Amino acid sequence: SGDELVLCKEASALSKPYALMIVQRQQTLSPERLDGIAKQAWDSYVRLNNNL
Repeated sequence: SGDELVLCKEASALSKPYALMIVQRQQTLSPERLDGIAKQAWDSYVRLNNNL
């Protein structure tokens, strides 16, 4: 509704871990630290990337 911009649920779920990586100056993040939705989003990315 309206002109606001909204992230898809996958990007939204991964935005917090990504922000923490930036703030903590980390280049990697253990998948075990992701919550359920973020883990699903990451797994979907990996599957898609492996099929290309």
